[in-house]
Amino acid sequence: MFFYVSDILRQVIENGGSVGRARRNRKEFSITDDELSKYEYSDEPISITHVVRRINNLIDASITKKLSYKVVSNWLLEIGLLEPSNGRYPNSRTCPTQMGNDMGITIEKRANRRGEYYAVYYNRNAQEFIINHIQSIT
Repeated sequence: MFFYVSDILRQVIENGGSVGRARRNRKEFSITDDELSKYEYSDEPISITHVVRRINNLIDASITKKLSYKVVSNWLLEIGLLEPSNGRYPNSRTCPTQMGNDMGITIEKRANRRGEYYAVYYNRNAQEFIINHIQSIT
């Protein structure tokens, strides 16, 4: 019993007053040009979550916080490539503007076991645009 209590007290001391793993203070998201050069573009259009997942796979998430797809989507809204769908597309919060369409952002009707829905997709050109502007986005 004393060994158990001793071990817990050692963990508390090592972790600055908390039991369990110490929480690391990770840096805000950042990515180098070298890391970005390893991004694998998809020739098939993919969702923003897939684009961001590919970006996050390039960083060391134990040191740096991951990028959120919301950050990218909000930036695309700010620069006018996306706009709120305002109910035009059920289950989709955003849709591409004409400028977004020209860039390679599309919205497609899809179906799954729960029914139909709309999803926004990014072709290779749109992916390249995001990668080329990642520093502005973050």
